[in-house]
Amino acid sequence: MSIRSSTTRSMSVIALVTCVLLQAGCIDDVAEGDLVTWHEHIEPILKGRCVGCHQPGSIGPFDLSSYEQAHKLRHAIAAEVSSRRMPPWGAGKEVAYSGDMSLSDEQVALVEKWAAQGAPRGDGSRQGPALANVNSAPPRADVTLKMPVAYTPKKTPDDYRCFILDWPLDKTSFVSGFIARPGNTKLVHHVAVFLLNPGDLISPATLKALAQLDADDPGAGYTCYGGPTGTSGIMVPIQQLGQWVPGSAGDIFSAGTGIRVVAGAKVVLQLHYNLSSAASQSDQTEVDFQVESEVAHEASFAPWLKASWAVQPDTMKIPAGQNPVIHQYREDPRGFFKTMSGGMDLSEGFDVHSVLLHMHQLGVRGEAVIHRGDGSTVPLLVVPRYDFNWQRVYWLAKPVRFHPGDELSVTCRWDNSAANQPVIDGKQAKPTDVVWGEGTGDEMCVANLYVS
Repeated sequence: MSIRSSTTRSMSVIALVTCVLLQAGCIDDVAEGDLVTWHEHIEPILKGRCVGCHQPGSIGPFDLSSYEQAHKLRHAIAAEVSSRRMPPWGAGKEVAYSGDMSLSDEQVALVEKWAAQGAPRGDGSRQGPALANVNSAPPRADVTLKMPVAYTPKKTPDDYRCFILDWPLDKTSFVSGFIARPGNTKLVHHVAVFLLNPGDLISPATLKALAQLDADDPGAGYTCYGGPTGTSGIMVPIQQLGQWVPGSAGDIFSAGTGIRVVAGAKVVLQLHYNLSSAASQSDQTEVDFQVESEVAHEASFAPWLKASWAVQPDTMKIPAGQNPVIHQYREDPRGFFKTMSGGMDLSEGFDVHSVLLHMHQLGVRGEAVIHRGDGSTVPLLVVPRYDFNWQRVYWLAKPVRFHPGDELSVTCRWDNSAANQPVIDGKQAKPTDVVWGEGTGDEMCVANLYVS
């Protein structure tokens, strides 16, 4: 399995600007004729937003912790910031989010100016203020799950691998925070964790299919791509417990909320390994969960999609050569969410705390919107330039209430023209008709909401 060649080529610059992005405050006051310097303006940005990935031993393909390295890459840094490819923050400005990593127009202009001025070093005694941390890691690790054995990725440039793990607690508990700890930071590009609770509607058949995939696939784990069901033929999304991408410190779920995990539950750990900037090496990633014995409000990551897309995949057809192709689904989600969350009662409405948008490699834009009973709309997430390789959970600055009488829509847009085809197993794909599915050449359209 593979990703777009353009993505693998830009990962180096991508990560590099993951840094240069986020300097709010100290860099906005530079007058037009002033000199922009490394020490006073740029170093705080790179240290606060880039060096976490761009340092020896991490997934970033080059080191940005020194002036000398950043100076050499000044034009690439400016180009990535100007194009908004960095930092990897896809959400638009229609909604306010916590942990927003995006750069303001003034900040982008400042980075451009530094590069245009020759990237001056400046006076080392005039250090700019450190950036505020936009990520918050859970303060406790109450449960730790680890891959059962080390795994060495085999597919290049991308290997997607799933591992089935046992939940260790012997009584019902609630997950209130999550963070991944990659065993090999050079290779791990994303981590997703999925939950199968005993007694949930889809769990028995799904778990049986996943166990068979694991048994049939040589070595530890099994190959998976769009979700943990791999190519099993089960196309129903499974509830998530967390999602991690490089540069993220993890997630602390909204205060007083948590996801119910029952004794005997199974957890599926999905790893995306990227070998575009490092040779294959072994990895044994672990994930930490903050857990509560009880919470004020039970919550769930609830996937929103049109069920017929998964049951009859050709009802979400994306014809070969066409751009754009748009599919939308709008309905009251409460009944579907109740099923997908294991029976959580949402009859009186619910609060939306976060949204993740999921498509595959042909996806270019997507959004999730609440349609009020009075005809007004409330956007939850708009991703104007979707990138499969930088999916993330976007946490709303303030929860949004869904009331009885409202509806929820998810809208996805794809480009299936020849110019937008992915590279699969080293070969440039040709446009073909695409439908819903888990495979590399298939597509999906899901808005995954954290609701309570």
